[in-house]
This record gives sequence, structure tokens and C-alpha cells, in this order.
Amino acid sequence: MDVSVIIVNYNTLELTQACIDSVFENTKGIEFEVILVDNASTDGSKEYFEKDKRITYIYNEENLGFGRANNLGYSQAKGDYLFLLNSDTYLLNNAIYLLWNDIKQENEKNGNVACAGTMLLDKDEEIAHSYARFPSMGKSILGVSLYVVLWRLHVLKSLPSTNNYHYDEYRAHKIFDVDYITGADLMVKKDVADKFGLFDPDFFMYCEETEMEYRYMRRGLRRLIVQGPRIVHLEGKSYTSHSLKKTTMIMRSHFLYFKKTSGRMAFLIYKIIYKIVYITTYLLCFPFVHGKNNEKWEHMVSVLEMK
Repeated sequence: MDVSVIIVNYNTLELTQACIDSVFENTKGIEFEVILVDNASTDGSKEYFEKDKRITYIYNEENLGFGRANNLGYSQAKGDYLFLLNSDTYLLNNAIYLLWNDIKQENEKNGNVACAGTMLLDKDEEIAHSYARFPSMGKSILGVSLYVVLWRLHVLKSLPSTNNYHYDEYRAHKIFDVDYITGADLMVKKDVADKFGLFDPDFFMYCEETEMEYRYMRRGLRRLIVQGPRIVHLEGKSYTSHSLKKTTMIMRSHFLYFKKTSGRMAFLIYKIIYKIVYITTYLLCFPFVHGKNNEKWEHMVSVLEMK
């Protein structure tokens, strides 16, 4: 089989339905399967998708998180390539074939391509976040400092964006190398995953694709953007909460990323400085932080306890 499409669902019945339908409507010229991993959805997804004979449906009795759910789908995949596709995406053309064909040709040339994605589109079909630089500790600390003040002083405005960096320069190229591709549409060569692993199960959600692609980079493997496939990403629709709980989850994943990709002493220094800067800023802005007071204090305690 050419491609195993793996989709993770968590209470996004309508979005996931539209995503799967778009895969079957648009994908031609390859042999593929769709594996849907459901993280204990309670919105009627189980009753609906277990009847869909087009797909392999896996229902988890608990929410395993994004990375572990994808790993479960990978464990049952038969394709030479894995296509990890967010439930809040849909295809506009024969995107999977186009991506598969180009990554296969690149691998036939030199054999060192680990994964690829495309330039995602937003709901208005404009270019959306598709790839980025690997995170740095310095920018992480700067990002949680007195952000508004620094923005007013044009300190942040002068920094180059890490998202879709140099795209004006890359736009003319059909294929180009990047640091890491967003996990919303990620085609991974299965034998690379077999050899070097897919997502680290320590990550519940966020940064799992970043760490994985950093791991591949350390082994000299390429990560590519292929232009031509057209995929819309309704970014954030599969996780709509903007609570302090989500903020805590994102921060914990960033801590874990730096812990796994940095030296022990560097991470220790980063962790101390980050917490001092963040807590200071947080307390200064405390009255303006959204949420109930007890939730805000719980968040601060969680940050202090992060390891």
C-alpha cells in the first residue's frame, strides 16, 4: 500500500466527517487507507464512524493525547508512507497523491527525506502557518517577558518571524527544505518512523511534531515543503478552548521539548530564567488575565512546578 492516512478525532464529528469525505473525494492514483483514532469522543462520533466501512476505526476509552493516538494509528498502518492529517483540515485537490509522488521522487534521488508537508491554506484560501524554525530558548523567554512594552519599543517587530520564514524567497520553488513542518499535514516515510520513532509518547499535545522532526534533523534527514497540494486548515477548530488549562499544556510541552533537545545545564538555566520572567510578568498583569482567580493561581503554581 502507498499511503496510510491517520486522523485523530476528539469530539469533532462534523469536522472529521468533512475531512474524511474530502480524502475519498479527491484522492486518486494511489492505493491508500484511512485510519481514524478516536480519543474517547462523546459527541456521537463512535456511533457514526464505527459504521463507516471505508475506514479503520479505533476507539480509545480515554483521551490518549495527539501524539499517542497517532502512534496507535501508525501501529496498524500498512502504507509505505504515513500521512498524519488533522481532523480540522480538508483537501481541495489530489493533495495526498501530489505530496506522495514528490516525496517519493526526492527519496529516489538521494534517499534522505524523512517527511514532507505543503503550504496550508486558511478558510479564505490564503497561506496559513505551515512550517517554522525550531524553537529557541532565548525567543521563548522573550515571548513571555513584558511583551506589550517590547512590541511598543519595536524590539519584537524587528525580529524575523519563525513561522513560514523566508517564504517570499521560497515561493518560486516547488520543493524546499525547512526546520519543521506543522503536524496538521505531515507525510512521514514509514521506514524512517520504524527506525527512529514517530511521536514521543511523553508529549500529550503540542510540540510533538517539532521534537520528532528535530530528532530526524539530528540524523541528517530532510524535512520538505512541497507546493501544489491544496489543503485547508481551520486552525484551532479541533481544540477551541483558550483557557489557562490550554496555556499550561502548551507551556509544559515547550518545557519538555527543550528538556529533550538541550543539554542538562542549558535547560536548567533556561528553566530558572523563564520562570522568574514569566511569574514576574504574570503577577504584574494578574488583574488583566482571563479566568477566575482560583484558576489563575492554579496556573501559576503549575508553572512553578514544571520540570
